[in-house]
Amino acid sequence: MTVAQRAAIVLAAMALGALCGIAFLFLAAPEWESSVTLRVGKVANKLIDNPRTVAEQLSGDAFKEEVRKSLKFGPLEEDRRSRLLRSSLRARNVGGTDVVRIRLRGYSPADAQAALQAVLDRVVAQHAAASTPLLSSLQDANAQITKLIESAEGLQEKALAAAQARRPAAGASGPQSGDVLTTGLMASIDLWLRQLVVMRLHELLSPIGNNPSAAVEPIYVSAEPVHPSALTALLTALAISGLLGVLVVALRERFLQRHTMRP
Repeated sequence: MTVAQRAAIVLAAMALGALCGIAFLFLAAPEWESSVTLRVGKVANKLIDNPRTVAEQLSGDAFKEEVRKSLKFGPLEEDRRSRLLRSSLRARNVGGTDVVRIRLRGYSPADAQAALQAVLDRVVAQHAAASTPLLSSLQDANAQITKLIESAEGLQEKALAAAQARRPAAGASGPQSGDVLTTGLMASIDLWLRQLVVMRLHELLSPIGNNPSAAVEPIYVSAEPVHPSALTALLTALAISGLLGVLVVALRERFLQRHTMRP
């Protein structure tokens, strides 16, 4: 075979590959990508869940199956939306922070947004369910400490009233003023410490120390399909068809050599 014949075979194969790539672009269903950033919530200044654990959970098949059911998609064997959800849903913790980046694909912008909203709603609901018992226990503890302080204040008032009532009758042989002052100071310090505990609990129960898991910004959906990519499809088709063309040339030359070597 001449060089021109070899080149013609390779070029013909690449042209056929280009046609296959163009046909793939027309036949393949377009896919849009949606993404969102989730900030893991806090209870009493502690994260509800480890962001890395959240990312691993979202990327797991069990969570994807729960989302599929909530979206009322069909089984994987029957519904291509389920298969796309299973293959495209990804999550990662951003730089060891308290945020998780989530992304998936859908066969339309509306499908991509609805699927990601379902993912977000499910995570937020799980975190809310996990944080409710702890938040409730903090509120109960705060209420109990408040009652204790109210009781302490009442006892302090009664003790001071009794001391004042005894002071005129006690005379020189009664309690010294220094003892009474010391007793009152100790009671004030004890009350002050209790108030500090309440202040600390109030801080833990404040919006600063407690906030639910939520999206940092609205869900973003790509304006154009992210798959299939025209450039990627054509380059892949040309590369594969070019290799096949070279393989055909090599096999043809080998066949011709064997044929010419026979007596």
